[in-house]
This record gives sequence, C-alpha cells and structure tokens, in this order.
Amino acid sequence: MSGIKCQTFRYDSDAFPRLNLLQRRLQDFPKVNGSFPSVILQMPCIRVVCDRGVEEHIRTNNGQFSVKGILGDFIEEKDVIECKLIVTLCILKPDKCGKLTSKDMELLKLIKDIVPDIDIKTVVFAVDTTECTFQMLEKCSKKVSEYFDHFSSINTIFNRLFPIKSTEIAVRISLFLERSLLRELPVKLIKTEGLEQLTSPGYYQVFGNILKNGPLKEDKCQDILRRNAFEWKLDCNVTHTLSWKKVKVTSFQNYLCESISNEIALVLQEKLNEKLRVDNMNLADEFGTQPVLTDSMVLFVSKVINSKIVAKLGSYPDLLCSVDVMDARFRQMIADEIHKNIMERRDELVQAVLSKFGDVYLEYMKMSDIINVFAERNKFDICFHEYKTITERNLLVKACGLFGKIIKIYIQKEVHDEASIRSYLLQYNEDISIVNICEYQEMTTKKHTLMSGIKVTQSESFPARYGTVSFALQDEKGQYYCATCKHVIEGSSSLNIETDDGYLFCTKLFYCSEDVDFALLKLQNTNVCGSHGIRHGKNEFIPGELLENDMMPNENDTVYKWGATTGRTNGKYIGVLCTRKLENGNFDIETFIIEGLDEHFSKEGDSGSLVCIKPDSVVYTSHMAAFILIGELEQYDGNVYVNTHVCYRVSIPLMEMKKHKACSNIKPCF
Repeated sequence: MSGIKCQTFRYDSDAFPRLNLLQRRLQDFPKVNGSFPSVILQMPCIRVVCDRGVEEHIRTNNGQFSVKGILGDFIEEKDVIECKLIVTLCILKPDKCGKLTSKDMELLKLIKDIVPDIDIKTVVFAVDTTECTFQMLEKCSKKVSEYFDHFSSINTIFNRLFPIKSTEIAVRISLFLERSLLRELPVKLIKTEGLEQLTSPGYYQVFGNILKNGPLKEDKCQDILRRNAFEWKLDCNVTHTLSWKKVKVTSFQNYLCESISNEIALVLQEKLNEKLRVDNMNLADEFGTQPVLTDSMVLFVSKVINSKIVAKLGSYPDLLCSVDVMDARFRQMIADEIHKNIMERRDELVQAVLSKFGDVYLEYMKMSDIINVFAERNKFDICFHEYKTITERNLLVKACGLFGKIIKIYIQKEVHDEASIRSYLLQYNEDISIVNICEYQEMTTKKHTLMSGIKVTQSESFPARYGTVSFALQDEKGQYYCATCKHVIEGSSSLNIETDDGYLFCTKLFYCSEDVDFALLKLQNTNVCGSHGIRHGKNEFIPGELLENDMMPNENDTVYKWGATTGRTNGKYIGVLCTRKLENGNFDIETFIIEGLDEHFSKEGDSGSLVCIKPDSVVYTSHMAAFILIGELEQYDGNVYVNTHVCYRVSIPLMEMKKHKACSNIKPCF
C-alpha cells in the first residue's frame, strides 16, 4: 500500500459547534461530571484515508472538513490510540462512471483493518473528481456498500458519500462526532420514581434503614473491614517486608474507608436500580449503553461517600510501632479501630452520606434529562440529513422537510408515482415509516418590504419603503455595518438607517449574498456608536451565540424578533424545508418556518429582522442568533397559512463573507 496514506488531524472543539455545545453543557454539572469518562474533554479528530498524491493538499486544506473552517493539527499515529472522538473520512477517486480504481479498493481494505466494526457506519466518504453527477455517486456508493456488507440489499453508503467540496461533509462529521460522545456517556435515563424518591419525605428513614441493616450494621461493617484488611497488599507485592510508617498507616486506613464506602454506594444504587431497571426497560438506547446506573457512577459515589466518612471520623489514635507490614493481626487492629469509630458516629455518618448521595443523584437526574434531549436531537438530525442527501439526488423530488419527527418529501403526484419514490427510498433505508409523501406546490411568500430592529429606508421612494436592520457588524478598524434583506434595498441608490428617535445614518451597499436574501450596508457617518449584543428590550442588549450550520433548532423552540413595524414579537419553530433551486439542480438553502405566538409575528417593514431562540436551559443556555426573517408564508403544500413566517440561517451569509477578502474581517456585534 505504498500509494495509500492515513493521517489524523486534531481540531479545537470550536471547529464543531454542535459537539462543543454538548461538552460545555456536561461541564455544567460539577457534582457528577467526575464520573464521566475522560472522553468528554477530548478534542475531536478526523482520520483521513486517501491517495498519497493528495496528502500535502489535505494537510494544508483540512479546514474544509470542519464546520467553521478551522484547520486541524496533524498528529502522530501513536497519539490516536486513546482518541474516542474520531471520525474517518475516506477520499475516493473513481472514474467518471463511478467505477472504483484498484487504489480505491486498497483504501477500503485499509478502513476495514483500522476502523472498529462499531464505527464503520460512521465513516464518511468523499469523491474527488472533476465531474460528480448524482448517477456517479449512486454507482460508486453501491460498490462501496457491497464491499462492506456483501449480503445486504440496502445501500448504506449513498447517504454519506459527498463530492469533495461539499459543505455537507463537515455537517455529517459534526453529527457523527456528537454521536460518538453520546455513546461514551455513562447512561441515558428517563425520569422515574426511582430517582424521585430521593426527594420524598421518607427518604432518610427508608434509605437509612437500608444502610443500618446492610453495610453499616455492626457485624456486617466489621466483616467488610476485616475482610479487606486481610486481603490488602502493599504496592501489589507480598514478597517483601517493610516497617510501618505513618504515611503507610494513613494510606491503609483510607483504603479501608474506601472499601466500606464502595459497599455503601453499591447498596444505595442497587436500591435505585430495582426501580430504574423496570422504568427504563423500554427505553430505546442506540448508543450502546444500558439504561441503568453504571459501574462508573458506583465508583464516583463511593469517592464522594468516602470523603464524608474520612471527614467525619477524623484522625485515629497513633497505632505506630515497628510492626512487619505483612502482620495481618496489625491490620485487623486498625480495621477494628475504624469499625469502633464508625459505630460511635453511625447516625451522623448515615445523615451525611444520604445527604451527599441525594445531592449527587438529583444533579445526575437533571444531567440525564439533558443527555436524553441531545441524544434524541442527534438521532433525528442525522436522519434528516440522510434523507435530505438521498432526496436531493432524485430529481423527481421537489423538496424535503422535517416537521417534528416526520420527514416530508414533496413530489408532483399528477406526474410521478408515489410508489416509485417509496421504492427509491427503500434502496437506502430499511424503515421509511417516518416519511410522508406530499403534493408539491410552489411556496408563496409575502416579503415585508444602528440598532437591531430599526428601519432601513429607501429615501427616494414615496411613500418611503423600509425594512429592518438585522444586526450591527464591525470590522477591525471600528467601522460599523448593518445587515438586512436584499429585497429591502433593491432598486435604490440612496439608503438611510433611521433610529428609534428619528436620527438618520447614511449608508451604501457594501455586499450582497449570491445564495440568500442578505445585504450588508456600510454606514457613512463617523459619529456612530453601535449597540453590541442581542436586542432583548427597548434599550437592553445581552450576550448571545450564533446558531452554527451544524446545529438545528428543536421542535417548538420559542423564538423572538425585533422588527421596525411590530417591535418585539414571539413565535415558535415548527419545521425546516429544502426546495430544489433549479429543475436539475441541488436543493436551495434551508428555509425555516416560524409560527407566530403573538397576533402578528411580523408585518410589512419587518423583513430583515434577526430571529433569536430563547434559552431553554437544556440545550441552549444562551440566546441564539438563529435566523433572518424574509417574510410571511402565504401558501404551501395546498394549505393557506396564517401568521406563519419564513427565514434562513444567519450563519449562511456570515460564512459566505469569510470567503470574500473585503468582508473577511467584519464580525457581528453579538
């Protein structure tokens, strides 16, 4: 395999915002995150398997595989062994018909050799050819799928094979990295009576009796301590003898306290598990862990309990003398002294242990709820990304959307047979029960014609046409800009920004997006003081974050916007739609659909408003700058909509701007 190269790149977590968000949320639970495997703090890696001819290019251009375009650092193979957050990317170079070359087959063999079976389904494939048609991708993916699973009739590769320059590669890698982390987490639980009993009035009495009749019962406690004292070995070596030193006695005392702590933790958790095993029996868990409390949590709770016991017992009488370390009688004497101290303070110890145990598991319950949400989001977002990829490559499909937990695929039923679409989908999915085939109709949108939410006016029009400033931006020299919708400023050479108090700023068009309804205006005034942050009140601005390209909103997320006409209004996210841009082309930029919660979420003049997601304290703890409002949805899929509105991701034009030299250093002020 002299022409084959396998190289691994380590990225900062910021390169994959979705993964970074999950890692940050897990750090919000200090009482329990000590039980997590070290993988939660790991930096993500991409292992690239490719032809040696493109090796140097990948080293300098691997930023294209991260969501934010951040470059990864090459690492040696010896450093890859411990990495759990790793996705493999295989770059193939088939001919124009999709036929794999002998070198491509060598690449596939190498993947089989180095990628664990559990991770084969998360290998992403890229095709590096000048011409890359949908037909070529289908033929190529079929050959790869047959190589990895010769007996399956399902092509499992088609939905994760992309042209080398596709931005969807980074999105899929990000989804798989998040899935890898979720798989490593100790457990995903549903809320149950098993955990809720920790807050019940009888908690201390019920669990206290369990301890007093279990590991803290006088004879059982003594038996545990004596047994562990007898079995203890210094430095795991029984062939040498050493005289006792105080440090060794202290170490041995701590060891005995740890042994009784572990017994206490096991008993307490077994009591919870009796209920949890039943309550979680039907919990679907595709991440490879059992939905019950795990050994890692036993260990962690044991450490917590041990710290309480040691603190309560304090120091012991000085038992030092020149005694051989192998003298079991001496160790028994220390065990009996600890047992005596435990019995004298038993009620006090029980209260302290149960208080700490309850605190740990109440936080564990909160953390578990959040893991559930992230796991469910990951499952459906991967599913939607797969269906979007598959349907984009079938020209009979006009659009694909995700509404709640239903995938909607739109076709012209008068022209095309619904059964043929289902047959097409079944080539790549065993189960398409979440799919609805819908009648396609053109979407009609009513477009509403330096502070977020103030007016952008066309000064030469009468009556004055206006839209809304989305948000302010600033470059490294302090120059201010503002964003709005492109359709707001079309046909005008004279544009003003009008503040709430009537002051006018002169502007000129600086940049227009090719892909979305976005325009960037440069302020001509020198006496400008921009407001930084997301607008939350009339004159209130708060820090916020950007909803990046690899992140999807949750169903029914509460959103709000500031518009020049309606001010602040509230709504909820209900779905996303991808529509084919041209008859024979790819899907257009995603359209996000918002349903108003107020009487009017938007009116004429609100186009360009920045739409933000409110923190939900589960996934998002910050206000998220998510979308830019285009206008009101009037009709789609045979329905007439009321108070329903369409938007696009704000991250799309910001990512575009980075590629233009004149705009690359202009940053949003939130």
